[in-house]
Amino acid sequence: SAAATSPPPPPPPPPLPPPPDRCHVMERTELSGDVVRWGADHKVSSAAACCTACLAEDRCSVWVYCAGPACGAQAGECWLKALADPFSDVDLVRGRSDRWTSGTRLPPPPAGATPSRAVPASEAHLLLRLPG
Repeated sequence: SAAATSPPPPPPPPPLPPPPDRCHVMERTELSGDVVRWGADHKVSSAAACCTACLAEDRCSVWVYCAGPACGAQAGECWLKALADPFSDVDLVRGRSDRWTSGTRLPPPPAGATPSRAVPASEAHLLLRLPG
């Protein structure tokens, strides 16, 4: 008779990410803000862990996490910041960083929503550089 073999043990479950409705991630983005906790001495393993740290800190409204080869010695840094309106100028910084991932506690406003303060043309500064 063939020897009974036991099935392999199931793989361990992956770690649970923070609730998706509380971590609004912006890849390749470095948000500004007043520092609540310095990242140089606050290193974590992932953007999700950085978000969790922000959720545990009452004053934190945005977080910034450094990941990827470009981070060098800053890899894993998790900066917790306070920023009253993280979406007022987000389009100026979104997608422009090769090192930082940011996120917010508050969800982004619905698409097409009116910003809290429209910027008059006289205050808008934009420089376009054309090749050549």
